Amino acid sequence: MKQGIDPVRPKNRTSHCMTSAREFLIVYGGFSEWCNEEHYGLWIYCTVSGVWRRYQTPIDSANASYESSICAGGMYIYIFGGVCFRDNSRQTNSLLSFDIANGTWKTIFPHSDVCDENTPPPMCGNLLFYHNEDLYVIGGLQGYRHVDTIYKFCLRTFTWSLIKQNEPKPPYNGRIFGTLFKNRFYRFGGSFITRPHGFRDVWTFDFSTNTWTARVTKSETQQFPGDRSEESFAFSSNFGYLSGGINQGTSTLYSDIWKFDLETLEWLKLDHVYEF
Repeated sequence: MKQGIDPVRPKNRTSHCMTSAREFLIVYGGFSEWCNEEHYGLWIYCTVSGVWRRYQTPIDSANASYESSICAGGMYIYIFGGVCFRDNSRQTNSLLSFDIANGTWKTIFPHSDVCDENTPPPMCGNLLFYHNEDLYVIGGLQGYRHVDTIYKFCLRTFTWSLIKQNEPKPPYNGRIFGTLFKNRFYRFGGSFITRPHGFRDVWTFDFSTNTWTARVTKSETQQFPGDRSEESFAFSSNFGYLSGGINQGTSTLYSDIWKFDLETLEWLKLDHVYEF
């Protein structure tokens, strides 16, 4: 990897996006509310050397520092959409790539306010993921409206297409989490509203049929995550991990950790202790 610009570490921030590739953790954008500062640039942390490095983004990406989406495909990082508060909260639909090996940027799709039905409009808060040399953009906010679309960007032809979703579809009115497992997309979240028994089923999307299916989950202990919204997920191998969130009806804040087996659809609450 080439030498970065600023070998220190990123400032405290919110509304950034984060992913990983091999031994690297990648952080993009964000906002510091206490000083009203937007953060532009990509930070990469090497878990082997323990060193942060900063890479300045291209000029045409300067319109997006807040609520962008990010994913990794091999040693490439992809960044889509986002908001620039200092430009009247302008959203973008630009798509960028960053080559970790040589530290170079490429604008794959520049910002455009003119979009046909197969091209995503300027958006933010989407879920972006890589699958079979394609990028998928799911959900998000267009203006202040939640959208239920899935767009695919082909990295071979550099073209967008709108993916048909056969009914029924899961709700789209909040932040979405998910991962790919055995050619299916497993979707969590998607609601800012606390739903009763919201974790008793999981929605999966089959790319071969463009069909969503609600699948019933299980638990050997008959314990399931408490109803909540604004939670967070992380995924590794065939497991998902849930933590945090709030039950808006009872104002309960959660700090528990749950493990979800994508193979068996089973929830397990993990025991943990705090050390200071």
